[in-house]
Parts: sequence; C-alpha cells; structure tokens
Amino acid sequence: MSDTATAASNSGFAPAPRPRLRQPAIDAWYLSLYFLVLLGLILINALVVFDAGTQNHQAIQNQKRTLAAILNARLTELGADAAVNAVWTEAFENLVVHFDHNWMVTNYNDSFYKSAKADRLLLVDGQGNALHFLYQGLPGPAARARSVLANDEIRRLLAQARSMRPDPATAANGFAIIDGQLNLVGASRVAPNGPLPPSFDGAKSVVFLLTTIVDAPFLASIPADFGFHQLQILPAAAPDAATSEASILRNGWRGLWEPATLSIGPGGAPPITLGWQPQRPGNRFMQIVLPPALLISLAIAAFGVIVIRRLQSNTKQLTAAYTEAAVGSETKTRFLAMMNHELRTPLNSVIGFTDLMAAELFGPIGNEKYHEYLGHIGGSGRHLLGIINEVLDLAALTEGALKLDESHFILAKTLNEVVARLTPVATAAGVSLAANLHHRRDYFFGDARRVAQMIENLLSNAIKFTPEGGHALLSSWLDENGRLVISVSDTGIGLASSEVPRALEFFGQIDGALARRYGGIGLGLPVAKSLVELHGGTLTITGKVGIGTTATLIFPASRVKQPERLPLALTS
Repeated sequence: MSDTATAASNSGFAPAPRPRLRQPAIDAWYLSLYFLVLLGLILINALVVFDAGTQNHQAIQNQKRTLAAILNARLTELGADAAVNAVWTEAFENLVVHFDHNWMVTNYNDSFYKSAKADRLLLVDGQGNALHFLYQGLPGPAARARSVLANDEIRRLLAQARSMRPDPATAANGFAIIDGQLNLVGASRVAPNGPLPPSFDGAKSVVFLLTTIVDAPFLASIPADFGFHQLQILPAAAPDAATSEASILRNGWRGLWEPATLSIGPGGAPPITLGWQPQRPGNRFMQIVLPPALLISLAIAAFGVIVIRRLQSNTKQLTAAYTEAAVGSETKTRFLAMMNHELRTPLNSVIGFTDLMAAELFGPIGNEKYHEYLGHIGGSGRHLLGIINEVLDLAALTEGALKLDESHFILAKTLNEVVARLTPVATAAGVSLAANLHHRRDYFFGDARRVAQMIENLLSNAIKFTPEGGHALLSSWLDENGRLVISVSDTGIGLASSEVPRALEFFGQIDGALARRYGGIGLGLPVAKSLVELHGGTLTITGKVGIGTTATLIFPASRVKQPERLPLALTS
C-alpha cells in the first residue's frame, strides 16, 4: 500500500477513484456508413463538375448560333445594298443599253464605296469580264479582278443573280473564300426600276457585286455585348480540338475544356475557322458551388477522423477539446460573417433541387404524398434560409462589413413588388394590405434590394401582429423638405412607447402575452434600422397598445431624383 493510501486510511476515509472513460469500439457499421457518406459526397462533387460542363457546352453552342446569325444578318444586309444599287434605271441605261464608261467611273467612285460598306465593288458584264473594279475605294488591278471572278463560288453567285427577276429586295448572297480570306458576297443584276424592255437581251446582263472581307476590323465591329471575347480567325493549320474527344466523352465533361470555334465557307473548299474566348457560366457555377461542397466533404472527412480518434480518447481529452473549441460572442459573429456562402449555398441547393423535383422536370414522381412532402421541405428550407439571411445580415452589420450596391431605380416599382409578394401572406392571415404611393415616377438612389428588404421586414411585422380582419397600409410621399418618407401602419396589437427601444435591439422580443404568440427571432426591425441608417436615413416607431403601430422610414432628399434630372440612359 502506498504512503498516500496509508495516510488516507489513517485519517478515516479513502480517496475517490478517478473516473475512467469506457473505450468504445469502432463498429464495422459505423465505418461502412462513414465511407458511404464520403462516397456520396464525392458523387455530389462530380455531379457539380458535370453540370458545370453541361452549362459551358450549352453556352458555347448558343454562342455559335448567335455568331452564325450575326454573319448571316451582315450577309443579308450586304445583299440588300447590292440589290438597291443595282435596280436603278439610270444605271441600266448607261451600263446595259449603251455603255458609258465615264458615267460608270463618275458614279461608282470612292464616295460610293464608303456608303456601300464593302471592300470590293465589281461590275461584271454578261461574259464574266470586269467592267469596273474598286478595292477599298481605289481602282484595283485587272489581275486581281480576274482572280476574284475566277472563284467558283463567285461564278455561281453571278449566275444566280442573272437568273433572278429584278427586284429591289432580291440578291444572290453567299460566302466565298478569296485569296485565303472569308468574304461576304452580295450580287444583283442591274435592271431598271420598272419592267425590262421586251427586246432586252439577257446575255447583256450586268451584275453589281459587293464583297466584304471577314478580317480583324470586321470581327472587331461585332458588339462586345454578345460576349465574343478575343474573336479572331484561327490559323489554317490549327487542329479542331472541338471534336477530338467528342466521340468518347459526353458533353458534360467535354464542356470543361471545349473551345469555341465556328467554321464557315462554301462547299468544296477548306473552311475558315473563327475562334473566341467563350463565356463559361459553368465555371462561375463551380466557383460558387464547388468550394463549399469540397469544404463540406473535407469537413466531414476530417470530422470522421476526429470522431474515430475521439472515440479512443478519455473524457478528460474530450472535455479539453470542447473547452478549447468554445469561443466568445464576437468570434461567433465574425465566423457567421465569413460563412456567407458556406451557409446559404447548400440551403439554396436544397431548395432548388426540391423545386426541380416538385416540377417533375426529369419525370413524374408518382406518389402525390411526395409532392406534399416536397412542399413542406421547400417551405421549411425557405423559412430557414430567411432566418440565416437575417443572422448573416446581423453579422455583417455588427462587423461593419455590409456594403450597399447603389444605383438609380424607380422606387414605386420596388415598393409595389414587395406589396405583391406579401399580399398572399396577408390574405392568408385575414389582413387587408394596401399601398398609397405619391411619387410613382421618382427615381431613388440606393440599394434596391436593401430598400425592399426594409419594407418587407416592416410589412411582415405589420401583418404578423395584426389580428384577422385588420388592415396594413404602405404609404410614401415627399415632405416639405423634399425628403422621402415611407410609412407602414397597421391596426394590430400596438406597441407602447416604453417597448420601442427593446423592439429595435437585436434579438429583442416584447414580452406581452399577445406578442409572444408569434414566431421570429427579433431581427426584422433592428436590421431595417441599420439599413436605413446606412442610407443616411432614420427609422421611428410610434404606436398604442390595442390600436396599432406605425413605422416610418425617412431618407435624405439627395437620394430622390426626378426623371428629367437624370441622364437619358437611366430613364430610357
């Protein structure tokens, strides 16, 4: 027996034995479940990547169709120019009936070239010879004209133009590759504005031909709004990687690296390939969804390892780990502020996939009970997302990290949209909801989403705390100082003046018996107060118990703009 034990015995008691933690065995089912969860997370991440590739592939296909439509529109426009300038009685008399070289040179000159917006202008007689040739506004050498007219596609278009009836809207259009360059071609037969003379010899037909080279300046003229970044002509020797893997990989995977190219040209000749840096919305989707998905996967994997190791540890080590993990209120708030995407994105995925399943986009579900459950899941998810958004807004506001996305917008439209969203809620609660707006054409400079959030918080409170049969009213006007005033009043349970400071505190709840019947975590009013103060305004609340409550937002006059004082681009 040790000295300590002997001393304890002599003193009349024995020391209590140190409690020991039972070392739980790691059951096989737990490990199987753990690895199944990891496998499921890996599959989810793979599906995210696959969906991103599918989005990229679809976006590239849409861009190809858009670029082809743009080129065809330019081709149609060029053909229309050729037809308009070919059907001209004076030209018919001076080029076909009796050829006047001076008249031709005088009328089809540099000025005409500039108005035609084409690189080449040719007048071709019935034997296929060039009567007149301008290249970029200057007379071109005969050898170059012969080179153009020797092109098979040019000859085909000339023959097609001669066979057409004279009509200002009729032209032979097509693509031709001349001297290794892709050209838009429009050709129309020179004819009078009226009917052809009965004795006209068709062999004497003169064709008016325009060509436009698809080169770097032409590609630069395509508006950047269409999203064709770095649009260029690819070298002839460049491999067509767009089809190198298409036979063995599905579009979902192929879209991750698929180049954006479009090959154009007449049959029988190597086409010209255009390439550009495509828009890849799937990459943005992966940037948003994949990091939190990977983070969750890694967190679960790490958590599993930690749990396994913790199951082999003793109570003291476990308690110490939990003690070290405890953090203060400020640390929690900062953590919430940093967890914006990590909290919102998975929940948005749950809501989105629930809506997709409810819509039966990929096939019928089968049992109507599942539709009911999906409705419950979607509703609960949206409710939880609303609470998370409020808590994250609180974190951003308390940390001073919330920034306004300010722009000019029509305030009345935003307010009416909020009223429209909450009208079904008010109707279900038996509360009549109305709006009385006195500045329907005024613009407001601020964060439209945050302004809508303020109004929605105030109207939601008004509906929630108004008994059935009551009324809620949204009003707005400009006071005598030009300030914008937005008021939300109701005929609800009311609020005593002594309760206002508590209601404006974060997580503040009024302890009245009637008020406690309603849910909520007490963030609506304080968030609205913080947001209006970010806009330089104020929030005041007045009320009387049993009569109702009025919440008033007042914004500075500098944020209100009349339409006539705004730039035209903002009001059009």
